[in-house]
Amino acid sequence: MKLTFNSNALKTLRAYKKNISEHSSSINNISSGKKINSSKDNPNRISRLGNFEKEIRGHQASRKNIQDTVSMIQSADSVMGSINERITRVRELTVSLGNGSMQDDEKAIIQNEVNSLLEGIDYEVKNFSFNGLNILGDENVKDNAQHGVVDVLSTGNAGEFTEVPKYNLSTESLGIGGLDINNEDISSVLEKLDNAASQVIDARTKLGAINNTLEDKINQSQSLEDVLVGSKSKVEDADIALEMVEFSKTLILTEANIKNMSKTIYFPNDMINILGKLYK
Repeated sequence: MKLTFNSNALKTLRAYKKNISEHSSSINNISSGKKINSSKDNPNRISRLGNFEKEIRGHQASRKNIQDTVSMIQSADSVMGSINERITRVRELTVSLGNGSMQDDEKAIIQNEVNSLLEGIDYEVKNFSFNGLNILGDENVKDNAQHGVVDVLSTGNAGEFTEVPKYNLSTESLGIGGLDINNEDISSVLEKLDNAASQVIDARTKLGAINNTLEDKINQSQSLEDVLVGSKSKVEDADIALEMVEFSKTLILTEANIKNMSKTIYFPNDMINILGKLYK
């Protein structure tokens, strides 16, 4: 019988190492709030977590793109509102000439105001820009009824875009460039102004509808992200109550292992002493 080999102490040491490892894992889970802190914790779930993270980030990125587009459309709508007010004012001035009692100097003052209003429209259209994009002053658009478009990524998936129309709302494109209300037929001038206002209203209506659609997509994306975050949490997050139970259990077992090792380590010597006494 080989008494120098202490199998009980070796078993206790192995149990001690196992409990120490599990105890350390519990501490990590409690401190991080997660039950998966590295690939060794659960290799299969790591892959699932990676897919969740990819989809979540995709939704976040797409919402940022969409929100930028919404902001651009809202800025454009503000400018178009100003353009519409200017056209309405020019129409009011044109109608005021219909009484036939104005003097030439009064007509000149009115024409100067008209010129200023039209210049204001061109200035707003030319200088509108959002992230370098001008959807109100696209010089390539010759007819606003056949406007251009710009594609905006509208989901977290590649290839899914929303078309945003681009217009040319300069006075020339609207048909009211260089308008001379004193020397043109009033009915003709009013017709031009009404047509210009109609183009602006049509642009606002289409962009407004797209704005609503994009805001709906933002809400849908947020809802989907919330579901993904919840699913990711179920896979990844630790149950702190259970982890505390595991922490306490492994702590007790570790302390018990230490006590056992302090006893079993002397077992061979004790046996030798006992046998020695028997043979005296």
